[in-house]
Amino acid sequence: MNLLEKTINKYLAYLNSIGIFATKLSAERLYDGTYLNGEPFDYIILKDKAICFDAKESHGEYIQVKEKELKQLKNLLMCESKGHSAFFLCYFYKYKKLCYITASDTQKLLTKKSQIKHTDCVPIVDIQSIM
Repeated sequence: MNLLEKTINKYLAYLNSIGIFATKLSAERLYDGTYLNGEPFDYIILKDKAICFDAKESHGEYIQVKEKELKQLKNLLMCESKGHSAFFLCYFYKYKKLCYITASDTQKLLTKKSQIKHTDCVPIVDIQSIM
């Protein structure tokens, strides 16, 4: 488990302790553990509305968007279209920067390039800003 996942898991535990449902989604597997499908996105928090996000990290300049991320984006866009918060939560180790980019902003960005740079994202100063 990486630093970003550990931090998110601590935050989810805190939310659950104060009565807000928050969980990490799991991949679909058979009874013997055989992998079938990935999760639609990593995390969901149920507050007044659903908060859906997938966590990404990079030790370099950008996060490369591949087929997996495109599937996750499709699911996040579906959540966003129903009025829920949906985004990629990104951590750039090189810049020590935690930030996010909404699903719709990611979709627009991907019409021009196939990567997410730290400058494409909104810095998170207060975690409540994305909720």
